[in-house]
Amino acid sequence: MRETKTDLSGLNEKQRQAVVSECRRLLVLAGAGSGKTKTLLQN
Repeated sequence: MRETKTDLSGLNEKQRQAVVSECRRLLVLAGAGSGKTKTLLQN
């Protein structure tokens, strides 16, 4: 896992996993209002 200085306290566990993933490409599937944009902007 890479070191990050981003505050992840506002994310749920699944969002946090997406943000800290070391995958070069990641597909995020979620419904409206689930925090996809918030998650993407953390990375």
